[in-house]
Amino acid sequence: MIRPLLAAVFERFPGLRQAAWAAWEPFLRLALLPFRRPASRGRAIEDPDVVARTAEYNQAAERYFVEHPDPEFLLTKPFSDSALFARYLVDAASWSPGRGSSRGIPCWR
Repeated sequence: MIRPLLAAVFERFPGLRQAAWAAWEPFLRLALLPFRRPASRGRAIEDPDVVARTAEYNQAAERYFVEHPDPEFLLTKPFSDSALFARYLVDAASWSPGRGSSRGIPCWR
């Protein structure tokens, strides 16, 4: 009941959604502070066994794609799964840092 009302209000006043998220953000950051992981520099580690078997892995991948019964499905992924494609888009948009949205997908900044 509240959701359609908020959707109508946000549709009428597009800047209100961004202002509401901006108002909530400090509280959400504070609430999630205990779960924050310390930032650290990543380091690339190459396992010599994996590097030595790269050609074998590449051949296995080639075999998989050549022998797959429906190669068209593989070529059109994720567009071939129409039931889940919208979900993929929402997930991608919601995890994309610094991207705003005007159509109901909240994006954190």
